[in-house]
Amino acid sequence: MTTPQIHIFNNPLVDVNKLPIELVERKGAGHPDTIVDSLGTVISSLYSKYTLQNLDGIAHHNIDKTVISGGHSNPRFGGGSIIRPVQVEFVGRAVREVIEDNHEILTSIPVHQFAKKASKMVFETHIPRIEYEFRTDHIKRGSNDLVTNFAKEQEMPRANDTSFATAWAPLSNLEQLILDIDSFIQDSYRRKNPFVGSDVKVMGRRFNGETIINVAAAFIDQPLENANDYIRERDRLKSTISERFNIPATHLFLNTADKDDEGSFYLTVTGSSLEQGDDGSTGRGNRIMGVIAPFRPQSLEATAGKNPNAHVGNIYNIWAAIIAQNIYEETSIANNVAIVSTIGKPITECDVFISTSEEADRTICQRIVNEVAQDYLNITRKIIDCSFDMYPFNLIPDF
Repeated sequence: MTTPQIHIFNNPLVDVNKLPIELVERKGAGHPDTIVDSLGTVISSLYSKYTLQNLDGIAHHNIDKTVISGGHSNPRFGGGSIIRPVQVEFVGRAVREVIEDNHEILTSIPVHQFAKKASKMVFETHIPRIEYEFRTDHIKRGSNDLVTNFAKEQEMPRANDTSFATAWAPLSNLEQLILDIDSFIQDSYRRKNPFVGSDVKVMGRRFNGETIINVAAAFIDQPLENANDYIRERDRLKSTISERFNIPATHLFLNTADKDDEGSFYLTVTGSSLEQGDDGSTGRGNRIMGVIAPFRPQSLEATAGKNPNAHVGNIYNIWAAIIAQNIYEETSIANNVAIVSTIGKPITECDVFISTSEEADRTICQRIVNEVAQDYLNITRKIIDCSFDMYPFNLIPDF
């Protein structure tokens, strides 16, 4: 097995807590972009499990351009209605038929059924009131060279793209705060307060020694009888967040587009902006660390929907996150990790760039990188099983 080449350099600004400014965003479980990432993750998992069982390998697929076109609704206090369902368009590439040399179809891969099951699972988990339709006719066969790249019997999977992925450790104070606020709303608060939907977005900004938090939380109309109910519960949610996370009320803002005097509120039928024209696209949401953080190294490669065996946009995001965390746990040194591939080369034949807040032991870093690369089969299995405690896998229900 070829081993990754590592490149280490020091950069004190890797510790984002030391920067004078910082921005962090988190899109919650019911946000349109998060829903799309969840759909891509589940359909790839179902596809991979099926082809492993029936074809003795993971067939070529990258269903990683999926989009959702928002619907139309009429929210009203006490219960509104859905006028037009959302439209899910699964988009990407996948082998749908295995054909013998005599041109007879040996196996048809039920991609449409995977999309149906993925849609049912994701929407019932995160937006159970939503109405939706889906299509799979834009999942096409991949190019011959890439399909062949996957079809060859080989000791080591080969990268299907020249690309890079990034991650870091540890989370900054603001990143952790943003994740904690979203987790609190999504888990404990929503269980006790069913009028709060899963479409929550949390934005944090830190500058001039102050931290400002903006929260957008979709409210569900049916449990609320009137505007007074909404205003009371909105203000209670704000005060609860303020007290729990020790955020001054003057630095915390919730549903700032509301116009109380005009009766205009963030009110929905389902708890998600998807119902009323907001759209979602794969890869526009949270990165592998669970947040969108512009002062961190970023890759535009979405983890969701990509082949877990050879698409480095999926695999390397996971590798980078594990490497960064392991380096931090062993050395207590903040670090950023970027991994870059070369198409057609074994996935372990890559360059790993590690920037550290202070000098790090090269031997330790090389060992950690090698251990992750050698564990590639186990990592791929965990991707397929959605068992990683990182985005987007930690939003997927057991199945």
